[in-house]
Amino acid sequence: LREDVAIHLFRVASGLDSLVLGEGQIMSQVKAAHRAAQEAGTAGPLLDQLFKLALSCGKRVRSETAMARRAVSVSSAAVELARQVLGPLKERSCLVVGAGKMARICAKHLLSEGGYGPVSMINRNQEKVEQFAQNKLPNMHRLKTGLSFEDRYLLSAAADLVIVSTSAPDFVLKKEDFRSDRRSKELCIIDISVPRNVDPAIGELPGISLFHSDHLSQIVNKNLSEREALVSEAEHIVFQTLDSFHAWQRSALVAPTITHLRKKIEAIRVEQIRKTTRCGLSVEGTADCLHMELISRAIINQILHHPTVQLKSTDDYEMLRQQAEALRTLFNLDVLSDEHRTSAADEPGLITPSP
Repeated sequence: LREDVAIHLFRVASGLDSLVLGEGQIMSQVKAAHRAAQEAGTAGPLLDQLFKLALSCGKRVRSETAMARRAVSVSSAAVELARQVLGPLKERSCLVVGAGKMARICAKHLLSEGGYGPVSMINRNQEKVEQFAQNKLPNMHRLKTGLSFEDRYLLSAAADLVIVSTSAPDFVLKKEDFRSDRRSKELCIIDISVPRNVDPAIGELPGISLFHSDHLSQIVNKNLSEREALVSEAEHIVFQTLDSFHAWQRSALVAPTITHLRKKIEAIRVEQIRKTTRCGLSVEGTADCLHMELISRAIINQILHHPTVQLKSTDDYEMLRQQAEALRTLFNLDVLSDEHRTSAADEPGLITPSP
């Protein structure tokens, strides 16, 4: 109810109400909900503005705080761990073994690094790899496909980073088949499969660092704790957005009244000048007429200035309604009849602050 509706949506879009704090996929879901409402014709000015501000709030939380910069999923944690071990991955040779959801997310993270280091993907089902290659992702020039799963040992030995994520019930990389004798550089292998797909004994080979899901859980838990400490920063942005929403609502509530008041007084001004100076007939453009035009406009602007400022600065919605209604009554403004002619979906509603 009331402003809790707005706060809830702002928090959802910011990832503050997600099961995983700061989770970013919720933004696309909020966008999809907004788009669906627009297509169905069920989002009038109020909901439209509410969702736009919610999406803006979510973007601010992710860009102005460190909420989204810490890995909280196994896939993102794997790439973060690789950076800790190898440094920047832009020019590194990377191999992703598997083409399931987690493997695809890893590949996306690696491609987002930019640079020219190859990111190879292999899988028993080559069709899944080709499907992934059809995505319009940044830096797709780095992605290498068309490689055989049978060459996984040769490809692993030539890579700087290997991330393994398959659904195989046993090891896909075994120590006895792994070729480390030709390596002259460090190799980082991260196994995020459950059950494990990389023989633990491979980690005993010289120059090879092997990590598995337990190592990643430590990173995820640490980052979640850090994110929780950032909630207060994100909440500050949420309530700034709420203030912007209230300001928009106040403006939407009084704007029709102010517009009609100005139109009515302007019509009276123009009519009186025409009657008094015959400005609209024979003396239009004379110095006296132009002088009268400037003076009358200045008078009207000064008279309307205080009521306009007063209406826009009133925070109390009930008082704002009463003031707007008083103006409509005193000046016999036909604002409500114009509003009634609009469709229900286009009528601006209100989410009023709680007392």
